[in-house]
Amino acid sequence: MRKFIHSLFAGNKKSSSIPQSRQSPRTGARPHRSKQSSPSPQDAGGRKVGTPKPQLDTISRPSGKGRMTGFEPQELRSYHPPVSICAKGVAGLGLFEADFSRKNVYSGQLGETGFYKALCRENLIDNFSSYWSVAMPAPGGKPIPDQKFNTDVDCVIVQGATIFVIDLKYYASGAVTWYTENEWLLCRDDKTGQQVKDPRRMSRNMEMARTRFRELFPNAKIEPSVVLIPTNDGLGNVAAGTKCPGGVPLITLPDMLARLRSGVVAHADPTIDAALTALLKD
Repeated sequence: MRKFIHSLFAGNKKSSSIPQSRQSPRTGARPHRSKQSSPSPQDAGGRKVGTPKPQLDTISRPSGKGRMTGFEPQELRSYHPPVSICAKGVAGLGLFEADFSRKNVYSGQLGETGFYKALCRENLIDNFSSYWSVAMPAPGGKPIPDQKFNTDVDCVIVQGATIFVIDLKYYASGAVTWYTENEWLLCRDDKTGQQVKDPRRMSRNMEMARTRFRELFPNAKIEPSVVLIPTNDGLGNVAAGTKCPGGVPLITLPDMLARLRSGVVAHADPTIDAALTALLKD
């Protein structure tokens, strides 16, 4: 499995040529075990509440391809990213501890390795400190993994006084527009107006992550985002003002890269680095 995940970085399913002279997001499999999902909305009696799934006519795939960004897997396949001493952790490691299907684990790996490759190709990876597969901090500002909710954050980027807490999504895309309805994420085909595949119930993981990281780093500016990664069918649009639970913005990979590009070149101080390093999955 380790060789397979390395191939996602190297663009070759037979071998990897990533240099190993410096530390970087490494890849590797962990024993499969179930994990408790992030908390669902509950009423005063502790019962789960929420709106029913929207009943919509669906189609299995978009009618056409979306905007091509240059960050599609087929474009990045032959790109061998450098190894950065500013990056720590294992891209996608938390997926192997989740109760996900093999297909979903593979999609998650494409998303997270795709993001790392994009940061490298845009010469951004050394402009800040990045941490990959970071455990959800325990409540109360403790730099230890939460023991109740065994969830993780795909990537945490420290750029000066700002800490970006990032959830990466490699969802089937194309000529579509993403939008939300209550706690449901919907994907509308731009040509037909129909829903593409079933609506997705959104996790509250990033809402919880924002709270926990604010407790852990009270003097930092915590900016959570859910980021859509392009597929080989391109990238869809996100309707203006689209938010995930807790008001966490849903944005695209080019949006995220632009935000990082506009920031200062600055890295985590020793205290923040030690806390995030302690939270890395291993």
